[in-house]
Amino acid sequence: KWVEKCLKNKSGCSKKEKLTKEGIIEEFVLMGLRTKNGINIKDLQKNINCDSFYKILNEKNIKFLIENNFIDGSEKKIKIKKNNFILLNSIIEKVLF
Repeated sequence: KWVEKCLKNKSGCSKKEKLTKEGIIEEFVLMGLRTKNGINIKDLQKNINCDSFYKILNEKNIKFLIENNFIDGSEKKIKIKKNNFILLNSIIEKVLF
């Protein structure tokens, strides 16, 4: 039934949810940091119409995570270092809050 619905509606979604700005940020971070490429800063800023990365996320915590080698960070992207994926949920929490 799900495949039939996908073919008919071009989507398997049963309902769509309108995300708030905060919800978009949270989803972007949650999904982006789980990938080997991390988060593209310009894409995040564009998606929420914001010109400063640190207006969106926790600057102090991100700098701490970079300085202590938990994540790689630059003006273009942030990503979790390969050996720190075991700490993924804790890192995401620090980035967001």
